[in-house]
Amino acid sequence: MSALGDRLPAGLCLGAVGERGSELPGGGWADAGGTETPLVPLLDPYGQTLASLEVTPGASLSARAVDARLSGTTSGARRLRLDAGSRRGVQRGDWVVQDGLFVGIVDVVAPFSALLSVEVPPGALLVMSPAGEVIAADAARESWAPGWEPARGDLLATGSVFTGGLVVGRVSGLDGDGIVPQRLHPDPRRGVQVIGP
Repeated sequence: MSALGDRLPAGLCLGAVGERGSELPGGGWADAGGTETPLVPLLDPYGQTLASLEVTPGASLSARAVDARLSGTTSGARRLRLDAGSRRGVQRGDWVVQDGLFVGIVDVVAPFSALLSVEVPPGALLVMSPAGEVIAADAARESWAPGWEPARGDLLATGSVFTGGLVVGRVSGLDGDGIVPQRLHPDPRRGVQVIGP
C-alpha cells in the first residue's frame, strides 16, 4: 500500500486481494488489465464488537452537549423524561450521562422535552470481574466466548468517543437470554448531560 502512496499503520491487515481476471471457455484466463484490483475484506466491519479510532495527538473531537434535568414519566420505569428538547439541540439517539454513569438513550424528542430509554445500551459491553478480568460481550448469551459467562456482581461498562467510559450497572444474574442487569440509578437532584455527535 505504501508503494501506491497510501500511508497506513504498520501491521494493519485490510483484506485479501481478489481475482482480477475472468475465466474463458476452455480454461483460458483473460487478463483484466486496467481494472482496479478488488479488495476482499477478511472481517465484516459491522460485525465487530470493538473498534479503535486513531487520531492525531491533540486533535479535538467536537460533540454537542446539552445540560438538562431528569423527571419521571407515566411511560413506566424503563423511561425517563428530560426538561430539554429539540429547541435546545437534543436529538434522537443522543446519550444521556451523569458523572460517568450511562443513564439512557434519547428516543422521542419534542420541542421542549424528550423521553429516553434506560435499557442497557445495544452492542458490546465491557464486563469486568472483581479480579480485574475484562471481557467485551453483548448482553445476549450467543455473543459470549465458549466456556465463559459473567458472574453475579461483575461491573458492566460502555462508552463512546464523546463520552469516554461509562458505568452501566452490575450483573444481577443470568437467564436463558443472557445477562440480567442491575442498573445504577442517576441522582434525580443533579443535572445530566445529553451528548451527541
